[in-house]
Amino acid sequence: MVGKTLGKYRILEKIGRGGMGVVYLGVDETLDRHVAIKAISPELVEEDLVRRFRAEAVMLAKVNHPNIAMVYELFRDDDRLLMVMELVRGQTFEQLMEHTGPMPVERTAALAGQILDALDHAHRAGIVHRDLKPANLMLTRGGRVKLYAPVDGLVMVTVP
Repeated sequence: MVGKTLGKYRILEKIGRGGMGVVYLGVDETLDRHVAIKAISPELVEEDLVRRFRAEAVMLAKVNHPNIAMVYELFRDDDRLLMVMELVRGQTFEQLMEHTGPMPVERTAALAGQILDALDHAHRAGIVHRDLKPANLMLTRGGRVKLYAPVDGLVMVTVP
């Protein structure tokens, strides 16, 4: 996929992998911005998975919060289903903990507050993240927490 152009997106490099697919760094050639492109593995694309993947994208696209990664688009390219998302530059909390070890209480409380704000916003929209863990939380270079859905699976569910 690296080097290919899919619609208006050019794939630059692979930046992540999970049990259900791959995340690529891409560039939106129309708007000249970098994006993350979450691609479900073609061998896993079946009717039920496509329906759930689409439902996740629709839910995430409706949630607008500074601590939740934005969804820009969902589209199909041949046998691949792709979700185009905000590219979050920084490191996962998992990486952060490996590099820095324990953090001061004040910093921990400030970061936890951002996570709770994001979860509160999602919950008020009827969405529950079912895989909250350090690998699914990013800390941007500017110090903002971003919650996102990993490539390992569909983790957002609507609560009636």
